[in-house]
Amino acid sequence: MKVGQSTSLSDRIDTLRGAFRRAHGWEITRQWSSGPLSTEKRHPNTRHAELDDAERRVLRHARSQYFQLSDWMPTGVNGETETFLGVSFGNLVAYTDVVVRCTGTG
Repeated sequence: MKVGQSTSLSDRIDTLRGAFRRAHGWEITRQWSSGPLSTEKRHPNTRHAELDDAERRVLRHARSQYFQLSDWMPTGVNGETETFLGVSFGNLVAYTDVVVRCTGTG
């Protein structure tokens, strides 16, 4: 499972699809977007404080519950600190949904 944010979900999915296929032979089988908070229009080079906070909270939770790819496979993984193994997709999506719903949108 990859946790993160992007200004263009479709572009990011396409990039990840190719990168994960080349590096690990993985395919993207499911995806989820946090809805209004993550789809708010913003300039690609600007940060979004509420989205940054939500992402930090979800990453902290994921690191406490799951194996981080960069720890499990330290060689050949360049900075994969947002990708986790052993994740229950439904559980992490549910957790993220609650975090996003409780995060102010400005």
